[in-house]
Amino acid sequence: MATTTTKHGETWDMISKRMYGDEHWMHRLIDANWLLRDTRIFSAGMKIVVPDLPEDAVVASTLPPWKRA
Repeated sequence: MATTTTKHGETWDMISKRMYGDEHWMHRLIDANWLLRDTRIFSAGMKIVVPDLPEDAVVASTLPPWKRA
């Protein structure tokens, strides 16, 4: 499990896109940072826990859209 530091104006989906390459994993970020779940727009410098994705999810997210399950 890693951490990241937010940039001013980032949202959950933006952090997910930056960290996982896909904004659809933002629910994993929210689940891992439950106390911040009501935050819509982050200020700079907040530490966010970034959980690892399942091995098959990482592979699937790197495939082109037409090859994803």
